[in-house]
Amino acid sequence: MFPMEAGAVRHLVIPGDCNAKIDEVIKCLPRYGITFAFIDPTNWQISFDTIRRLTETRRVDLLVSFFGPSMKRVAKLDQPLVDAFFGTNAWQTDPRFLGPDGRPTLSGLLACYREQLAGIGYLNQISAREIAVTNSKNVPMYLMAFFSKNTMGYTFWNRITTKDEKGQMALDW
Repeated sequence: MFPMEAGAVRHLVIPGDCNAKIDEVIKCLPRYGITFAFIDPTNWQISFDTIRRLTETRRVDLLVSFFGPSMKRVAKLDQPLVDAFFGTNAWQTDPRFLGPDGRPTLSGLLACYREQLAGIGYLNQISAREIAVTNSKNVPMYLMAFFSKNTMGYTFWNRITTKDEKGQMALDW
């Protein structure tokens, strides 16, 4: 696609709404090989249909940020956006995704998303490590969850997210 010189760094910024620009993004991706996508919405900006289109003809491993506090406080006005993000409204009605109080839990929302991804070829598997980012009071602010269509993706993820005895991230090869 693009010839690469030794040591060259290639990047491309495509400004705009990712849902509207997905065809442009797809054209820039290699057709074969493995692609890694970091999906970092600050709210509900990316629809599940966009993820489906990004991954339907490629092997794309995903690292997705889930912002716990905003996900657990969904306003009625946000529900269509949240439904589009998950590709379903089951996040708000399915007892498997709800806590004892009948409201969605962060683990339930992750399970819902994982189940939706399984419907488009991803493994319905929880990685050994989901990275929780906490605030100064140790309250989880967001979680970074990994998803792959291949068990080797989970093997790589689990190796690169291993912590040593001092709590530092370490490559475990």
